[in-house]
Amino acid sequence: MKTRDNIEQEMEALLLQNYYGEDFEVVSLFRGYVDGLSEAERVLMQEVVARRLVMTGSIVDILLCGVLPVAGAGPILVNLLNAESRTSQVTRMLIQVLRHYPGEEAYRAVERFLDSDQEVEALPALAAMDFGRTLPALVRNLRKPHFQGVLLHCLYDRCKASSLDQLIGELREYATTCAVNFGSDLEAVLRSKEGRYNPFTPEQITALVDAVEGRQG
Repeated sequence: MKTRDNIEQEMEALLLQNYYGEDFEVVSLFRGYVDGLSEAERVLMQEVVARRLVMTGSIVDILLCGVLPVAGAGPILVNLLNAESRTSQVTRMLIQVLRHYPGEEAYRAVERFLDSDQEVEALPALAAMDFGRTLPALVRNLRKPHFQGVLLHCLYDRCKASSLDQLIGELREYATTCAVNFGSDLEAVLRSKEGRYNPFTPEQITALVDAVEGRQG
């Protein structure tokens, strides 16, 4: 079994080897590394990441908190985001990672980035933390073409996290409070991607649209 020092050294080596790598490449690399660890070794890695977050709080440390859950990281990440006065690469990373640390403080910290130039990152994070609470913000952006792909995946993530029936029920209930064009706007988003680029099946899309437009009991 690897020791904490072994893991820390291996993590440093991986970071040095990928110093100029894109964020998604680093995430993929460390997910592969985590997959090769035993449960006990993952606990040690969590301790290493927690210590790094407290000591330096760099973008890499923030990113690592999204690779595996780190006990106690949520409040630290929230404080880091609240300390940022303007959007940046740091706020973007914090928003994306905080979806894995849901809670009232985390939600409020991310919520202030709605209507900012990082709303496209904030919406999926908020929807993952509390879909029902975020639904009005999702609906508000249905007619914006550059949001359609993001909204499509927010809806599918909810379907995966709960069920298609749950999503249908939530959208049907919300439809009773919406303008008459809600169904057509939703359908445009659900059909914004074709073939393998759309995570929903044609049957699922039909079921969702029919439910919202009252064509299904």
